[in-house]
This record gives sequence, structure tokens and C-alpha cells, in this order.
Amino acid sequence: MALLSVFDVADVVAVDSPAGPTFSSDGIVVGIDAGLRGCGVAMLYNGELLSAQYVESTELSVRGPQAWLAMANAVATTLQGTKVDVLCIETMQAYPKSNQAQLVNVMELQGVVGCIVAKVPAQQVVGVQARIWTKGASKPERHTLLETDLRSRDKGEWERIKWPVKALAHNVLDAVGIARFRFSNSHT
Repeated sequence: MALLSVFDVADVVAVDSPAGPTFSSDGIVVGIDAGLRGCGVAMLYNGELLSAQYVESTELSVRGPQAWLAMANAVATTLQGTKVDVLCIETMQAYPKSNQAQLVNVMELQGVVGCIVAKVPAQQVVGVQARIWTKGASKPERHTLLETDLRSRDKGEWERIKWPVKALAHNVLDAVGIARFRFSNSHT
């Protein structure tokens, strides 16, 4: 299922049109919160959320390159036919106090990131670490801020999100946050 299920690029309307949301030509920014079994994927056009959803991998049991590629293929299929101007994806970071299991998970996720970057054509690819795009905010704090922001917009952005089960919703919110971070930092 294509991510542009709500608005197709051909449906982007002119400024002040009563037909719906208005966009300029800044291009499409896709934010991705990478995971081994699923990713949050959000798409902005001129800073406005077109759509966001959780994309599940087809490989739910193994780890390593087979799982990374399956996840990347699922994301690429979701974005198929979309001209991605900027792909902004969260990159992983190992902390000095990380234990062995945490380091293995970080390497797995970075494998997914590399495969997504290879599979999704984009004019520009930007990697951003969580500590940068979140500005140090805790997960509950940033999710509350993102939800409040999305609900307060009069452009219907909240309704453009295809929500997964509650336990996975944070992935979608993070993808929106990553895309918004990229958009706001490229227009300041």
C-alpha cells in the first residue's frame, strides 16, 4: 500500500484552493524511525503531513541481513512511485554503558538503516541521531508534544495518520518528529 493513500502527488492543489490542503514546491521529506520488525514512516510536503503509518516487515523471525533487507523492501514498497526529495532516517548510537545485547541491537538497527537507504531512491539522504532530533526530550514528553501539535493543526494532519496498535504508535510519532526536524532545520 502506497504511503500517499490520502493525497497523491498529482492531487497537490494550488495555494488558496477550496479543494483541500495547500502546498508549495519544497518537495517531499520522508522521516523514518527504523526498526527490525517495523518502521514508522511519515511524509511531509512543505512541512505539512501528507501521511504517516507503521510499516511491518515480512520477516518476523530471523535477524541479520535477511531481516534488514525484508524491512527495507517493505518500506521501499510503501514508498513506491513517490519522488522522495529528502529521506531523513534516525541513525543509531551506542552509549559507553551499553551492554552486549544493546550493542547487538544497535548493529541490527543500523543494518536496517543501511538497507533502507540503499532501497529507497532519494535526492538527498540525511541521518540524524535520536539525541539530536529529540533535543534530549524524554519519549513521553516528545510524544505528548507531537500529539498536541498534530491535533491542533487545522489542516487535518491527525486524520492522515494510519495508526497501528497502541504499543507501536510511538514509531509513527517518532517518524513524524524526524521528518519535522529535518524540514524545520532546512528552512531556518
